[in-house]
Parts: sequence; C-alpha cells; structure tokens
Amino acid sequence: MKNTVIVHYHSQHGNYFDYSLWKWIDFHEGTDSQFSGFDSFGLVGNLTIDSPFFLEHIYVIVKKS
Repeated sequence: MKNTVIVHYHSQHGNYFDYSLWKWIDFHEGTDSQFSGFDSFGLVGNLTIDSPFFLEHIYVIVKKS
C-alpha cells in the first residue's frame, strides 16, 4: 500500500533555497526527500511511503540541505 502525505512549507522570510525533507516511520531509518514544487503558499512536497498497511502517522522534518 502506498501512503501519501502532502507537505506545505511556508517561510516568513520567503527564503526557499536549499531546503529538503527528512521522513521516517516507527522502527525504520529515515530518508532524505526533496520538495516537488512551489505554490502561492511556499514549497510543496509529495511524500510516498510503501507499507503493507495504512500508516496513522509519519514523521517529517523540514531542513536545510
């Protein structure tokens, strides 16, 4: 099953250069992911995590690359 989360990130300073995402789920190592686009709010990231079941939550950190 593919679990998908859409992340919208807005910076008060309007600086969106060199940001990425770190994602992980319980009992698994995290992976680096890139934002996939930009909209009127800020950066947009589409995160997909494969799992044999529906995930109630995932963990995400927005970080400087």
